[in-house]
Amino acid sequence: MRNFKALIAAAAAFAAISAGAVEIDNAAIKNKSKFGIVFPDNTSYYANADAVVSVSRQNYCAGPLEITEVVIDVLGSPSQVRIYCARAADAAKTAERLAQEKLPEPLKPYAKTPDSIRERVSEAQKLAAGASAVPQIQKIFPATTNSRTIEFIVPSPEELDEFYTIFSNDFIGKATDEKDVSESAKESVKTSQPGIKGKLYKILPPKGMEGAYETFNKKQK
Repeated sequence: MRNFKALIAAAAAFAAISAGAVEIDNAAIKNKSKFGIVFPDNTSYYANADAVVSVSRQNYCAGPLEITEVVIDVLGSPSQVRIYCARAADAAKTAERLAQEKLPEPLKPYAKTPDSIRERVSEAQKLAAGASAVPQIQKIFPATTNSRTIEFIVPSPEELDEFYTIFSNDFIGKATDEKDVSESAKESVKTSQPGIKGKLYKILPPKGMEGAYETFNKKQK
């Protein structure tokens, strides 16, 4: 598994960028016993559909980062598939969480950061994120989780959540409601039947970042 730089250095500014979308290609995979996932940086994953035993989603903090992660377990594989989005933690929210952990239960609701301070911290994070013209950070993961994992990264939590919504529904044989996905993904959901067999899930770059990804992908060739 190669070590690579991921395209999310402007993480704190991503909230101001339109999220990408997930598309489903029902024709790309001819062997209908397989499924695949293609990521914005041209990395991809393919597996036997019948071998998927679980799919899960979680949020957690790793140092200064907030992580949203989807994990796919495949029967007979020694490696988990981990798809995640890492972004700079909201300093005000982190401070509130740490303060609440130290307080008795009745006092926790009062551990709130004043709006004026929250606004200044948010503005400082946006300025720091915009300082880099090329959005790159080193891929960071807790050291204990690097063993026996196949890792992929996406640039926004919204599209990772959308992927999880569509993929988990397909996994359990449930139709995804159009109201639960972005406008860009509605057509794929409308024309697709539940089930992961024969499907290629395409996680697209966020709008406004297509050029950055195109440049990044050319450099990796």
